[in-house]
Amino acid sequence: MIKRASFLLVLSMFFSHNYFAQDCTCLDSYKWLKNTFEENDAGFDYILKQKGQQAYNQHNERIESSVKELKVNLDCAAKLLEWLFFFRQGHIGISVLDPKISSPEKPLSTSDERITITEASLIKKLSGNNNPSYEGIWQNDSYKVGVIKREGKYLGFILDSDNPNWEKGMIKFELKQLENVNYEAVYYMGDHSIQKFKDVTLTEDIILEMGFVSFSRIFPKLSKSKELERYVKIMGASSPHVQQLTSKTLLLRIPDFSWSKKQAIDSVLSANKALIYSTENLIIDIRNNGGGSDMSYDSILPIIYTNPIRLIGMEMLSTELNNQRMKDFINNPDFPENQKGRMRDALVQLEANLGEFVNLDSTIVDEVTFDKISDFPKKVGILINEGNGSTSEQFLLAAKQSTKVKLFGTTTTGALDISNMNFVKGPCEHFGLSYGLSKSYRIPDMAIDGKGISPDYFIDKSIPKYGWIDYTLNVLEQ
Repeated sequence: MIKRASFLLVLSMFFSHNYFAQDCTCLDSYKWLKNTFEENDAGFDYILKQKGQQAYNQHNERIESSVKELKVNLDCAAKLLEWLFFFRQGHIGISVLDPKISSPEKPLSTSDERITITEASLIKKLSGNNNPSYEGIWQNDSYKVGVIKREGKYLGFILDSDNPNWEKGMIKFELKQLENVNYEAVYYMGDHSIQKFKDVTLTEDIILEMGFVSFSRIFPKLSKSKELERYVKIMGASSPHVQQLTSKTLLLRIPDFSWSKKQAIDSVLSANKALIYSTENLIIDIRNNGGGSDMSYDSILPIIYTNPIRLIGMEMLSTELNNQRMKDFINNPDFPENQKGRMRDALVQLEANLGEFVNLDSTIVDEVTFDKISDFPKKVGILINEGNGSTSEQFLLAAKQSTKVKLFGTTTTGALDISNMNFVKGPCEHFGLSYGLSKSYRIPDMAIDGKGISPDYFIDKSIPKYGWIDYTLNVLEQ
C-alpha cells in the first residue's frame, strides 16, 4: 500500500557481495535473513512485543536447528519463509534467485529439474478421461500449465508463458493432499518467490483456484454453465472492463491496482463515464486483486463519493539499508525528475533520524474531498475475498466510508499495516528478501494485518463463487 502523499513503490536492489564468502550454506542465508530483517523491517519490533521474546527465541532455535542440515535448495527456501511467517504473511517474501536450486532429496523431474512431458503427450494421456480431477491443461492470462500426478502430488508445469522468467517444463506449483480431503498448494510467483495456499478449490472440474491465483481448464474440455462461463472470463481477465448485467446494474471488474494498470483503469472509466453516471447500481469486483498503487484507484473515488474520506498516515523506518532505496530513486536516470526533489527532502529527514521512525508527511490523518456527489450510481456493491490485500484493502477503507457502498463476500487477507516493500539480495545471491519499510498509524487501535476487512454481506460456501455476482445483483436491485 502507498499512502496518497507518499512515494511510488519501486523495488530497489541492494547488493551484499561481501557479506559472506561465495560458498554459502543454508545456515548462512538464515543468519543473513535474521539480521537483515531484525534491523530493517518496520514491523519487527511491533510483532516482537505482541508475541514476546520467549516465543521468538523458541522459533529461532527451531528454525536454526533445521537449516543446519539443509543444502541450498527449495527446502531451505521454505524454511526461510517459515521463519518470516512468525511476523506476518503479507508484504513479506523469499525469492529464489538461483535457477539451479532444486530439492536434492526428490528432484521434481529427471531432466534438469523440469517436467519433460509435451502438451501433445499429455492430451493423448488424458483423452477420454471424463473425471480428470486436477490433471489436465490449464490457462490464465499469463501461463499455460500442464498438471500431472506424481508420487501422491499434483505438479503443475509450464507449457507456455508470457513471463520470460519461466520456461517450458519448469514447476509452477505443487498440490499436496492434507489429512482430510482438502489440498494445499506451493505456488511459485512470477519472480520465483514462494507462496503457500491452504485454500485450493476445484469448481465443477473447470476452475482451479489457489488463494488469489486462478486457472481455467482448457483440456479435457468440459461443458460450462452460463454463470460459470461468465466467471471464467471475469476472473481470467488481466485488464479492467465494464459489463452491463441488467438495465439497472453495471459490473466493473478490476483484477489489480498495479501502477502499470492505472492508465487502463482510467481509460475504462472514462470510456464508460456516461453509462456509469446514468445507471442505478454498480458492482465493483476486485476479488483476488492483491494491490499495487493507491493512485490506480483515484478515478473510482469520485464515482462512489458521498462524504469526506479520512486516510490514516504512516511512518518510515530509517536505516542505512532502507535509505539506500531512496538514494537509488534519486540516482536513477529513469525516475521522474519532478519527484526527485521530494525524494531528496525525504532523504535528509531519514538520514537525520537513523534507527527511528519518520513521518515524511508531517500529518497523521488526511482528508480527501470532491466537489460533487453524483446521483448515480445510487448503490455500490464491492465484491471482496481473501485474495484482497495491501492497496486493495486501502481502497476498501476509503470506499466503505461512502454511504452508497456495501461490501460483499468474505474477509480480506489482512496485509496493509506494514507496507512499502523493499527487496534485497542475500549471500551468494541464492535468495532474495522482501520486507516492509513503513508502519501505519492505525496500529494498534485499528490493525488490519492478520485480521482483514469483513464484508457487510457475508457470502457463505453454499453460494458458489461463480454465483456471487448474481447474489449481489439481487440484493442491490431489491
